[in-house]
Order: sequence, then structure tokens, then C-alpha cells
Amino acid sequence: MGALRRIGIAGGLACLAIGCSKPSAPVAQLEPIPTPVETVPTVPTKVETRPSTDGPEIVEPPKIEGPSSTIRPKLPAPLVPVLQEPKPVEPPKPVEAPKPVVPKPAEPPKPMDPPKPTDPPKTEVPPVKPKEVKYPEFVDGKDLMTWIKQLNAATQPDPQLREFALKTLPQFGPEARKPSIGPITELIYKDPDPGVRIIAITIISNMGYDIRDQIKPAVSALRTCINATSNGSIVRLFCVRSLMSFGPEALLAVPEIKLAGNDPSWETRLAVAKALGQIGAPASENQEPNDAAAKFLLNTMLKDTCGAVRLEAIHALLQVGPPKPKTPDDYIKDIKLYLEPVEIRIKKENDKGILCWLYLLNIMYDDRVLKDKDKDYLKKIASYIKAPDAPMVRLHAINACSALGPRAAPVIPEIMDALNYDEPELVIAAMSALAQIGKDARGAAGVLEKIKSGSKDPVKPPDAPKDWKPDLTLRFVAEDALLYVTGKKTINDLDPKKDK
Repeated sequence: MGALRRIGIAGGLACLAIGCSKPSAPVAQLEPIPTPVETVPTVPTKVETRPSTDGPEIVEPPKIEGPSSTIRPKLPAPLVPVLQEPKPVEPPKPVEAPKPVVPKPAEPPKPMDPPKPTDPPKTEVPPVKPKEVKYPEFVDGKDLMTWIKQLNAATQPDPQLREFALKTLPQFGPEARKPSIGPITELIYKDPDPGVRIIAITIISNMGYDIRDQIKPAVSALRTCINATSNGSIVRLFCVRSLMSFGPEALLAVPEIKLAGNDPSWETRLAVAKALGQIGAPASENQEPNDAAAKFLLNTMLKDTCGAVRLEAIHALLQVGPPKPKTPDDYIKDIKLYLEPVEIRIKKENDKGILCWLYLLNIMYDDRVLKDKDKDYLKKIASYIKAPDAPMVRLHAINACSALGPRAAPVIPEIMDALNYDEPELVIAAMSALAQIGKDARGAAGVLEKIKSGSKDPVKPPDAPKDWKPDLTLRFVAEDALLYVTGKKTINDLDPKKDK
């Protein structure tokens, strides 16, 4: 596995925070204080008594002047009637008005503790729908059908304009797939201009056909084109690359791709190995790998003279995988047909980088070799991590260990040594390998923490521009790797099937 994907990729969805204001403390409501009554002292009035023939005189009580709110005083006792000469009666003593009772102001109630703010209600954030792309109905003033008509050499003899029409079709989006599939496939093997045919081959793989009825005629046209061209033709190279884009849907084209695998051009053979890896791999766990593709790749790995082609064949074999017999005994029997050419190539191979992948291929097909002390292929891979003056060999060795995952735990010390290299590519590969191993590599956490803090940041070169900034990729990869070696994440978290 290559450099770790920045997790925390920069990848998630924004949440809507609903704030809630604190309710203010209740204001104390005071009772109104009654206005104190000012009392005016009463003035004694003279009481005159007159003899009455009808009976004793009754003295009226004195009137007390004051405000309307004056409190009435106590009345004096009634006078006793006098039969003889009346004696002057002493005026009553002024009665003091009672002092108004001023109520004490009530103590304001203690303010209640404001309620604790509650968490805002959780709201489900609707999934963000991708924006619908609006494709144009007209390009340069012409609609889709007008551009399709220009693909015909009979109506448009200019090959440059036919090529321009081909390049215009993808601008109309998915609506252009169905009506254009027929005209494009005819161009692939009928157009007199090879340049137009190559553009048609490229365009048909970029149209994004996702319907079997559209993929089938495209694959058929590409197969016909390979059979109609000779060895060394660049048209074959583009046909193979285009077929690779259809993956397992192009299984019917395996015979034609194998035919192109004998091409004298190493670049075409390289494309064939890559295409067979994409097409021959099982589409699901229940399917078998394509046997014809696997056997052709084994032969390419064993006999091809180009190192790049052999290496691509090994990678394709890892992608296709071993056979899937029903019983373990059948597997041991069938896997020998795969392991024998691998062992032969190991003895012949001089490229140390390719040797790392050959060792890995043997381990992936039959991991019993990990317990074979005579071969000890894992230790041999790790030995190339310290290959002197060979950065590419080191990189191959580290990446091979990374592909083994937890099974590479015995060589953790060798992988950790690679963290001291000056080449950032090697340091990134080593951190990725440690992350693949997981918790068994927790001893590397200290070194990863230092790299995360900037211990491996590049030094500013003397001729750097004013706006130069250090590349922080090493920090980010170290941060991600720490999550895996400390057990906070596992490699299974990256499994796309888990998201489904």
C-alpha cells in the first residue's frame, strides 16, 4: 500500500448548532408602600351647655378636622345631665391620633437559579445531495444530433472536423451515450484516418457507459479493431487501454488482449498485463479468477525480457489472486502450477526490486513459506530495505512489507530504520507499512510523534523563494499512522464494503 490517505481527510458534514439564550432572573415585584398619613393635631372646641326643658342636654362630640384619610379618635364618655346650676365642663383633652403603621418593605425574594442550559435538540442533518450538473443542449450552436451526424465520413469528409465532433460529444453528458454508441463504434474500425480511430477508441472509454447494452457493442468494436490491426500498431495499444476501463465487463475480450500481449512494443505488452489484472480479477468473492488471464500473466512474468513488463505481470497476478478450489488439499495441488514458474523466475531474476515482489507473490499464494527457514522470504525482503545506494530497491522492499500487513510484524525493526532516511518517499512508505501492521507496531509511536511534531520537516534551501513553505506531508502521514499503531483505527476501517 502506498502513502496513507490523509484521514481526517480531508474527507465530513457540518452540524447546525442551535443556541439557547439564558432566561433572565425573575424581577422581584414589591408591594406598593402606602403613603404615610400626616395627622393634624385637633383643636379643642368650647362646649356650651344650655338648659333644656325637655330633658338633659346632650353634648355632641367634638369634631376633628383633618384629611379625609384621618383615623377617627376614641370618643369621650357622655356627660352626666346637670339639674342644678351647671358647672363648666373641662374641655376634653386632645386625643392623639394613632401613628400610622408603615408596613416594612417586603424582602425581595431570592432570585431563582436560572435553569441549566440544555443541549440543543439533535436534528438530523439531511444527506448532502450532489449538485446536479446541467449539461448544455447546444454546443457552438449545434445540438447533439447535429454533432453526431458530423462523425460520418460520407457527410463530413474533413477528418479534423470529425475528430473535433468526437471530442465535443462528452460535453453533452450522459444523454449522449445511447445515441452516440453506434456511430463511435463504426469509426473505431471503419474510419480511414488512423488518428480519428484512435480518438474514437479513447472517447468510447471516457463516455462512462454503465449499461450492459452500451458496453457490449463498445467491447465488440474494440475486439474487432485488435484483430484487424497488425503487430506494432499503436491502435492496439489504445484498444487495450480502452478495454481495461471496462473491467470484468470485458472478459469476452481476453483472447484479443492476449493476442496483443505478443506485440513487439514493450509498452503494449505492459498495457496488456495491466488490463488482464483489471479484467481477470473476480468481480465478487463468490466468483473465480479468470484462469486464462492468470496463466498468460504467469508466462509473461516468467519469459518477458522487459523488467517493467515482468513487474506489471506480478502486480496483476496479485490482483487476480490464486485459484479457489473447494478443499485445502485441492488448493495445495492446484497452487503448484502457479508456484513453479514463480520459483523458476526467482532463480533467474537479477533485479532486486522485482525479487521483492516475487517473494511476496510466493507468500501470498502459499503463506506456509513464512515458516520455511531455508527460504525465509520475508527476511529476504526486509534485507533490501537497507540496500546501499539503491533508493528504488528500498522502496520496493518497504511496499512489499506493507502489502503483507500484520504478517510483516517480524521485520518491524527494519521498517523502523527506514524512518531515518532522508528521502521523504521512503519515510512515507515506512510509515504506511507500520500503519498496515497495526498495533504490533506500537513501539514506533514515539518516533511517529516526533515526525508529527516536525522533526523531519525539510530544511529551507538557500535559493528558496520568499513565499517558500515547508512540505508538511510527513507530519500528516505520521498523524494518520499513529491512529493505526495505537489501535484507534484498524485497516478494516478503510474497507469500502464496510461503508455499504
